[in-house]
Amino acid sequence: MASAEEERQAAAPQGDSGSAIYSPIMLSVYDAMVLGVSNRYIWRCSTDKVLLPLFESAMSERHLDIGVGTGYFPATVISHPSSATKCKSLTLVDLNPTALETARRRVLRAAKLASSPVHVSAVLANATKPLPLPTPSNSDHGGNNNGNGGSSGGKFTSASIFYLLHCIPLPPETKAALILDAVRAHLAPNATLVGATILGRGRDAQRGWLARACLAAYNWRGIFTNADDDAEVFERALRRAFVHVEVWFVGVVMLFILSSIYLTVVAWTISKQLRDKEGGMAFFVHLSLALVLAALAYSAVALAPHKPSTVWVLASATGSILLQEAFWVTWVYCWASRYGIPARGMYRKKHEDQQ
Repeated sequence: MASAEEERQAAAPQGDSGSAIYSPIMLSVYDAMVLGVSNRYIWRCSTDKVLLPLFESAMSERHLDIGVGTGYFPATVISHPSSATKCKSLTLVDLNPTALETARRRVLRAAKLASSPVHVSAVLANATKPLPLPTPSNSDHGGNNNGNGGSSGGKFTSASIFYLLHCIPLPPETKAALILDAVRAHLAPNATLVGATILGRGRDAQRGWLARACLAAYNWRGIFTNADDDAEVFERALRRAFVHVEVWFVGVVMLFILSSIYLTVVAWTISKQLRDKEGGMAFFVHLSLALVLAALAYSAVALAPHKPSTVWVLASATGSILLQEAFWVTWVYCWASRYGIPARGMYRKKHEDQQ
């Protein structure tokens, strides 16, 4: 009898209308139509204010981008003069060869103009199946490579899946599980995965008549397959695959940050805040508080070396909890204030009320 994994792999599509639509003509107007008009007026999720900052915040030295579109996001981040991203190896994955080549050339042009040596690999593959990926390169810094893969290095330290899930013709939980399993196999232990997908169900308050009409038309044509895509179903799949899961919504778009290690998100938030003059004082106040709490916890343990082990354990546990919560507050404040993206609780509610 076939296992659940084998059944899921057998159900994975070989091709679909969602990827086939990306012809040279469509790609020539994709940025204006999809990233411009559709995101702003139909899906109500700004490319410049929401999607691009999310992509940039996660992009690291060895990045994997699945579902590349025109290559707008990696090319923009690499070419941005103020970008602190130090991407050395970028692997692009897509089921459409035209989109893949368009994105590859665009990223190489951006890297050349920015004098930023980036090794770019292009892989034609179905993201719902095991990915035949090259090893991300750390040593080959030639920007004008032929895209045949890297020569050395470890697994990917970051990955992105933007606007892909809603195009895959499978039930929501199945396609999420297949893609996450395929990507996770190539991620380093401390890697961060970010993504965005348009929901077909829920978010009724954010779905105007134009959004409903477009969703119906796109699903009828087979461009989208997201009529049953529900936030709760996706979130369950995300939490089964990753330890740290952060989900929020802008318009009818679901965004997420995933990591196998909780403090990964905190680490890259700190690194970006240290390079950001805005809000620097508030950040250092939070960081100082965390260090003070850590020192108090350490002192409590150090002063009780000969007391019952219960005291030692309780002091250690209390210090750890306080330190973790302090870092969590730091992350919420810095992430929300820097990018205007909600994380939890009042930030999420405040942002949704503004839509």
